[in-house]
Amino acid sequence: MAKGGDISKIAAMLTLAREAHQAGDNAAALKAVSQVLAQAATAEAWDLKGDILLAMTQLPAAVDAYRNAVDLAPANAVYAHDLARSLLQSGRPGDALPFLRRATGLKAGAWDILCDLGTAQLELGLAGEAVASFSKALTLKPDAVLAHFNRGNALQELGRLDEAEASFRAALGFAPTFVPAAMSLATLLSDLGRLSEAEPLFARAKGLSPGATLFNQAYALVKLRYGQLREGFAAYESRFQASRYGLQTRPFTYPRWQGEGLAGRHILIWTEQGLGDEILSAGMFPEVIAAAGSCTIECSERSVALFQRSFPRATVVSRQTPADPATSGPFDFQSPALSLGTFLRPAFAAFPTHAGYLRPDEALKTHLRAKYKAGDPNTRVVGISWDSTARHGARKRLPLQAWKPILSLPGFAFVSLQYGVGPDDADIKRLGLTNLLIDGEVDALKSLDASAAQVGAMDLVLTVSNTTAHLAGAQNIPVWTLLPDGPGCFWYWFRDRMDSPWYPSMRIFRQPRPGAWDAVVNTVAQALVEIGT
Repeated sequence: MAKGGDISKIAAMLTLAREAHQAGDNAAALKAVSQVLAQAATAEAWDLKGDILLAMTQLPAAVDAYRNAVDLAPANAVYAHDLARSLLQSGRPGDALPFLRRATGLKAGAWDILCDLGTAQLELGLAGEAVASFSKALTLKPDAVLAHFNRGNALQELGRLDEAEASFRAALGFAPTFVPAAMSLATLLSDLGRLSEAEPLFARAKGLSPGATLFNQAYALVKLRYGQLREGFAAYESRFQASRYGLQTRPFTYPRWQGEGLAGRHILIWTEQGLGDEILSAGMFPEVIAAAGSCTIECSERSVALFQRSFPRATVVSRQTPADPATSGPFDFQSPALSLGTFLRPAFAAFPTHAGYLRPDEALKTHLRAKYKAGDPNTRVVGISWDSTARHGARKRLPLQAWKPILSLPGFAFVSLQYGVGPDDADIKRLGLTNLLIDGEVDALKSLDASAAQVGAMDLVLTVSNTTAHLAGAQNIPVWTLLPDGPGCFWYWFRDRMDSPWYPSMRIFRQPRPGAWDAVVNTVAQALVEIGT
């Protein structure tokens, strides 16, 4: 422990460290604060070291420094908040949450702590709690731009779109040059079909942040959704630079394919994003395979068996690190799967009709179909899938109990195609849906190949926007896809179309307004009655 004159010397060194940090000389600041800590490991010094390391983007070390400060002074709200901020920046909202709650308890009325609490709650999927935190922060500081903006994001997650729009507009009212709010409002308006209102906001965002990848990504998705495919696919190339979406490029150095002739050439295609996107983009593979001298496809491990059977002229390998030796070339070209659309799908007229491009396990498909028909060839077997675990899953989800008007119709054998967490027998009985078969023989999460065969065994598939919709469409199985209005309706379903150029066998049923599933269910039930008579 420091004594006498050492105390004043340590205080002076701590002041020098703080001044160096404030002046931007973090190397000198770190040296000075480290000397202080060598003599007196105080909470104040550890917290300052955390600030310095955070400014130097040394996040793990900053977290450790802040944690030392909190351990020494657990009742200090500032130190708890600093630790929580560093955890948030490290992508650890769950770890940050208890320290934010501690900080709000220690320092009631701190709007900035409430904002960070709301951010952690939003990142953890606790949108309702996040709205409450941001709203409380705004009562303390009505002009807190980030609180308005993130409150809008939380309200959007809850489907409260009018309120979300108002929050985004409030953020822009206080900060007209705040690009994220302009982009979020523009995207929301375009999702709601109000493109004429969205366009000036996109223009504002582009003018304020020319070349910004997040702008390009958002704008690309709008262009694609409205069917402006050539421009949309070109802008969509920004997706690998838009870190918000977490997309990773692959470490291949071959030239990117730019639409050149492929006769006698060797091309490597690598898939991206989720299973739905992978299956959808696979609809372009037959054209590439037919044109190229050879084609290698790198895809998710779950898709390998299905793709190998479906594209026998191609070499199909799983995506892994390090990459499979089959991807070592030599190749003339490489392409991310969805980038093929730039050259193969520049307009709706470029979409070919097809009779299905995925080939399931025929033996398993035949076995399952016979089981579901139960000896009656006239039985119509209808598969249903009601949930999605992907982004915007809450907006796409149609709770199982809401399907009752459909599942109570006579003359159909209903089979669950739902993957992931589904109902058990007790749930089925409680909901009065005893005519819904859950087949334990098929585990879609363990085997995409088995899931494809089960979907292929259906006479008709009814599903929300999820992998099941893509599996049915890619096999040319009749599929009715139930879509939300507004956010959650992905770009590849386009705007207002009741069919899908990707999948000729698909019919689309859309909410007339956000959240209006009852109207969709009633329309689908009536359509089923019509085909059943």
